[in-house]
Amino acid sequence: MDSRFVRRQRYKPRKIVGTLLPYLLLGWFIAKMRSHRAVVASYVDPGSGLLILQLLVATAAGFIFNVRNRIIRFFKHGPSGKNN
Repeated sequence: MDSRFVRRQRYKPRKIVGTLLPYLLLGWFIAKMRSHRAVVASYVDPGSGLLILQLLVATAAGFIFNVRNRIIRFFKHGPSGKNN
């Protein structure tokens, strides 16, 4: 049997959205109703933002270090990376 004659099932985005949308709306509605029952007090440590800043600075420093080493290696050894 040739694959030209076999009809494959294709998923249509409208069908998937139409199937999932009622369940998503129901989940949102239940979560919304439950969230109004009791007020929850949360506390965020003021130093938590500094951890994100430290992560970003460390990532940028590592990136700059790697780029700097590649530039030095390129001009020192040439594009092939071997000693001339």
